[in-house]
Amino acid sequence: MRKMKVSYSLLMVFACCFTHHITRGQTGNLTYQLQGVVDRDTGTVTLLPNGEGFDPNLTNNYQTILKHGRFLLTGKMAYPGSYRIRISPGYISSYFLIEPGKQTIVCHVDSLRETPQLTTKIMAEYTQFMADYVAPIGKQREEAFEQYMDQKLATTKPHVLDSLQTAYSQNRSRLIHQQQRGYLTYITQHPASYVPLWQLVRDMGEGYQPIFDSLYQAFSASLKATPTGRMIAQRLNSSKMTAVGQIFPSLSLVDMNNKPVFLTADRKSKYTLVDFWFSRCGPCLDQFPTLKELYARYQAKGFTIIGISIDKSPETEFWRKTIQANGLAWTQYLDPSGKLTVGLLSINYFPSNFLLDENGTIIRKDSSPQELSTFLSQRL
Repeated sequence: MRKMKVSYSLLMVFACCFTHHITRGQTGNLTYQLQGVVDRDTGTVTLLPNGEGFDPNLTNNYQTILKHGRFLLTGKMAYPGSYRIRISPGYISSYFLIEPGKQTIVCHVDSLRETPQLTTKIMAEYTQFMADYVAPIGKQREEAFEQYMDQKLATTKPHVLDSLQTAYSQNRSRLIHQQQRGYLTYITQHPASYVPLWQLVRDMGEGYQPIFDSLYQAFSASLKATPTGRMIAQRLNSSKMTAVGQIFPSLSLVDMNNKPVFLTADRKSKYTLVDFWFSRCGPCLDQFPTLKELYARYQAKGFTIIGISIDKSPETEFWRKTIQANGLAWTQYLDPSGKLTVGLLSINYFPSNFLLDENGTIIRKDSSPQELSTFLSQRL
């Protein structure tokens, strides 16, 4: 399912407030200097932090100009950070780590998603970590996904598609757990390493796994006390609230008439899809035609939808017009501050959704419209 990652201003405002609260006395006065060498004369260079809200250096200017194949970025950095680099037009790297002090990065614009060359101690550790713990399982996951897609194309039978989805999900979970057990071994041996800390941040973007709590607890007290460590702890606590098998939390929202409402699970329906979106999110709008079909087909049989938007106050009227223009017949609410969606629930990608049973228990997360259609056709 195509998603839009929000670098929405409310996300950054929330992250900024959190970071300001926890960084006093922890960030020091250390700086970094990144000298870039690129096989292109001109362009715009941008550093992209790993994850939303995990980078404590929100005041840094992460953009500069490439001139004669060279660029320079400088800023505050109390401890190593994880980034990608974008050189417009046309280039974006894979993740790498920068540490305080001077370092040189070499980028080849024809090698999309490459890991840039940095001859630093932490990048040597990162490269070895990726080779030993990330790449082997990553290859198996890619092969499993390709096999799953080939099998899906070979059938149109709903019950077969549902079985394939279940088998793939179980295999994916098994591989992820195997990989995370390897991480735990590494962290136990290197509890003060920033390499697995930032890998955990990256993996959290794919959804919560119970083993994440064990990984976090294995880190040293000094790493857990950093702004990044504190944010990981907060996100893990939020993620546990919305894991499959948990009761979906009650939320204080506003309705389309701007009146406050307290949302609890719809106990009258067999299945409730809670859909998080916003009006200028293309992937969110793309799913509406299929969701409308499913709502019309299964509403009388016990299926309903609740929409929750993070449109901010200036966008409220546009939100109402978007609902009307798309003919959305189900209940719509607004989280105007975004603090519940982004903070409490740790949702950073849109659309995001939760499928609840009649008891309000989360039974599926982030189902595509096609996956939802298969699920409902088998049960209603």
